[in-house]
Parts: sequence; C-alpha cells; structure tokens
Amino acid sequence: MFSRTLKELMITIGIGGTVTAILMALSWHYVMNHEHEVFEYEAGRIQESVTESVKLANAVAQSMQALFHSTGHVDADQFRIFSKEIFSRYPFIISAMYCMRVYRQERQEFEEEQQDWGFITFQITEHDQKQKRKPAAEREHYFPVIYKEPFSPISASLIGYDILSDPDFHESTRKAAAAGIPISSVPTGRKEGTSRGYELFIATYEGKQMPGISEARKQKANGLISLTIYPERMFDKEKMPPYLSLELDMFSTESGSLSSELFRFLPETSESNSPFSILAARHNIWISKQQRLRLTLSKSLYFRKINLWLPVSALVTGIVLCAGFFIILRGRGKLRRLHLSRMKAETEAKLLAQEMDLARRIQTSLLPTFTRNIHQDFETAATMVTADKVGGDFYDISLDRSGNLWLAIGDVSGHGVTPGLIMMMAQTVHATITANLDCDARDVVVKINEVLFTNVNERLKENHFMTFNALKYLGYGRFEHAGAHLRIIVYRQEEDQYELIRTKGVYLNFKKDISKITKNSYFELGKGDVMVLYTDGLTESENPDGEMLDINRLAEMIKRYAHQEAEAMKENIMADVLDWCDNRREDDMTLVIVKRKEDLDG
Repeated sequence: MFSRTLKELMITIGIGGTVTAILMALSWHYVMNHEHEVFEYEAGRIQESVTESVKLANAVAQSMQALFHSTGHVDADQFRIFSKEIFSRYPFIISAMYCMRVYRQERQEFEEEQQDWGFITFQITEHDQKQKRKPAAEREHYFPVIYKEPFSPISASLIGYDILSDPDFHESTRKAAAAGIPISSVPTGRKEGTSRGYELFIATYEGKQMPGISEARKQKANGLISLTIYPERMFDKEKMPPYLSLELDMFSTESGSLSSELFRFLPETSESNSPFSILAARHNIWISKQQRLRLTLSKSLYFRKINLWLPVSALVTGIVLCAGFFIILRGRGKLRRLHLSRMKAETEAKLLAQEMDLARRIQTSLLPTFTRNIHQDFETAATMVTADKVGGDFYDISLDRSGNLWLAIGDVSGHGVTPGLIMMMAQTVHATITANLDCDARDVVVKINEVLFTNVNERLKENHFMTFNALKYLGYGRFEHAGAHLRIIVYRQEEDQYELIRTKGVYLNFKKDISKITKNSYFELGKGDVMVLYTDGLTESENPDGEMLDINRLAEMIKRYAHQEAEAMKENIMADVLDWCDNRREDDMTLVIVKRKEDLDG
C-alpha cells in the first residue's frame, strides 16, 4: 500500500515536473517572441522617424540651393526669412549659414566691399593654434561666412571666418563642391545636452545650375550652404518606449570605422545595471549611408517582468489542469497579438494624421495673407477651402517692385506632404522672381518649371505634375498670361455674358526646357468686367447624386453675383458650391476674384 502510494506520488511528481518544464519552455518562448515583435515594431517606428528627419534635412538643403540658383542674388533679409521658416518647422535644424567663394586676387576688394556694406571690421580670418582669430593665410581661394542665422553677438563673430581653414570641414566641403548633393561633416565638437551636432553642406554653382561633371562642379562652385543638425532633437524622449536603449553614431568615410557618437539615450530605470536581466534584442540600422549614420537599438528584459505563476500552478494542478493552462496560454497569446495589432493601427493612424496636418500647414502658411484690393484698378478677393485629403492648390496675388500686379494659380497632382513641398518650392521661386526681376509671364513659367524638374524629377525622383498659370497686369485693363491651367472665366458687363479664355501651355515637371513651347497670351478687362481663377476642386465637386458642378454652372454663379463687390462675390459663390456638394470636399477649392473698377479715368 505504501509502495503504491509512493509510486503514484513519484509518477505524479514526474508528470507534474514534465508539465511544468513544458509550460516554462512555452512561456519563455512566448515572452521572447512577444518582446521581439514589440521591439521590431518600436525599432521600425523610430527608424522611420529618424530616416524622415534626415531626408527632410537633405530636402531643406536642396531647397535652399534651389533658392540661390533661381535668382541672381539672395540678400541677407531673404536668407533670414527662409532660415526662420526652416527653424520653426524643423527643430533639429538649429542654424544656417552661407559662405561665398572668394579668390585670392579678389580678397582685398571683397573685404572692402563688405566693410562698405556695414561690416566695418570685416576680414577673412582663421583660427590660430590657440583658437584665436587672425587674418587668413594666403591660398588659392577662401569660403568666408557672409550670412549666419540665427544672428546674435556670438554668431556675428563668425562673419568672415574661412571654413576651409577648419580641418574638421575640409574634407566634407571638398566633397560637397564635387558632388552637388548634401554632405555631412564630422561631428563639430559642440554639444547640446547629450548630443553632438554636425554640419550638412551643399554647394551652389555659377550659372544657376549644377554642372554634370564632378571636376566641373569643383571649378564652378561659388558658395556653400551649411545647416547645423542636432540629432537629439529628432527624438521625443517622453515618448520613447521603456527599457529601450538608443545610440546614433557617425562613421568615417576614409576608414569605415566609428568616428564619433552623436547621441545616446538610456532608459531611466533603477534596473539598468541589474544582473538579473538579459538582452532581448539588438539592431544596427543604417539610416543614411550618404551621411554615414548608424542607429543602434537594444532592449533588455528583466526577470521580474516574467510571469512565474504558470510553473507554480503546474506543480499544484498536475496533469488534470495541464490542458487548461495550455488553452489559457494560447488565448492570452491571441489577446496580446490583437492588442499589439490595435496599438500599431492606432499609431499608424496618428502618424498619418500628423503627416496630413503638416501638409495642411505647409499648404496654408505660404498663401498670401492680404489679397483684398491691393491694386487701385481692381477689387480683388481670394480664398482656399482645404479638402479632407490634403491637395496641392496654390494661388498668389502680389505687386512687384515696380508696382505691377501679378496673379498666379496652380494645382499639384496627388495628395499629402510631397505635393505640399512641391507647392512650397513653386511659391518660393514665383515670389522671388516676380519680386526681384523684370520679367514677363512666360519667363516666370519657364523658370519655375526648370527648378521643379531639377529638384523634383531629377533629384527627388518624383513625377508629380503641376498645372500653373501666371498673369501680369500691363495697365489699362490689359493682362499678359502664360502656362497651362483651367480656362479663365471672364464676365463681360456690357454684354452680360461670360467668356471662357483658354490657357495655352504645358503642365510643369514633364520636361526640363519648355521655353520654346511656352508663349504669352493677352486679353483685356473692360470697366466692371470680372475675371475668375479657380481650381478643379470647384468644377469637379459632386452633389449627392454624383453629378459634377462643371464650368458652365460655375460661370452662371459668377454671372448671378457679378454686380456685387469682389469680396461678396467670393463668399456667395463659395457658399453655393459648398451647398451643391453638401459640404463634402474631396479636393481643395481655390477661388480668386478680380473685378475692374468702373470709376476709372483711363
């Protein structure tokens, strides 16, 4: 009897121990798989965020290069305005500077010219062994700093400093001039918190465009743009997952070995150095081989986080509850995977919402803030109602330095951040050219297309096209226009009829040179006549039955309200369109009203 009881006890202990060991193995496998899945998701999200920040920094550098290439001269005020816009949008870019190439034989004349412009003590300088400023030694050419933002007493001391004299920048500036693309420097040595920064260089070239051969680029480089990048600002520490360690390193291009640690983030936990922990996962990810950046992510797993109730329960319940524990384990696994899937969907939806919000802010921040009656011959009014999905609408009403009225309207294909950036590039070039150069409508269209094709098609490899029409007022009701967009609607007061004026041209970003196929066209507005520019968000809006508004219905609305002032026309027409589509906006709706005054002398 005792022997049987002992035997049954031994069998029970053996089976219970076996079940416990199996449950422990399954539990360990489950924990490690789950932690690995979570880590892969977290690592991918951080990688996407850092990669996007690096791409944005490169895109900003190329946009500044395009700004210098699109106009004959960028003065300090234009550089300051553009830089402040960059700093407000991208906090990881903390400063910008521009260095002009000066040859040895031009040095004295250049220094005297800068002194005449207000920099009384301006000299091309370098640092001695004690890091004190002294006149730069003679060499074939120099790259002195002439613009530095944000401008402060400390940054003012850098004006005139020749960056070629800095050994940390010599290799990167040489490569930037030869490559024509953004090139990063070695870490600068300046620290902010736990982060080290680096400079991102890109060259500008004579002739307003980049030569195709490396040697020619070295010879034609006439300036260097530098952006100071602090990687620490690419991360939101408060949103970093617990127990996740992060390191961002820069590698040398010469030896391929580690050059410097840029940023390190360690979890704030008392268990960081605990002996009762293991490395759950570790990844080395190349963020940008061009910038030589490597992101290392690791996650530790602590024993106190492991549930030990499974093996304890197995010892107590034995064979009878073994199947039950297995079912529960499978059920918990499904619930955790479902929870992880829901977390991932919610995070992706949040990221998409942030991207759309960024695109909307890019789109609306560049529109003119004052459009009403800016010219004595006309009443003017304009508006843009953004869509539920962000589009790429753009309009402008401005005066050039001679007081001539300029109008522009365009629409980039597609939705999201990329069309917003393309619209920003087009708006920057349009504003720069019309404000600073004596040109006609054809010149504006040709130049914007050239800049878009170079930066969007050739460099970013994006094939978004853009409809665009530029109009210049020549006086006495006569307008000059060029480019391809929707037909212009003109209401003739004397005949009480509307006229549809075709825009003769091609869409932008299809080919680089459209100068031969772009022509100026002309039309006139009589006293009391109304011109209306618009985008397809209005004419293609659909009512609940799926019927589009179309251009004729829009023209009839314009005719109905043509006796009113421009501002009232804008409000009433927009109200009718939104009523037609039941306030459903599949695309941006842009409307520009220009009405010639009736009480004119000429």
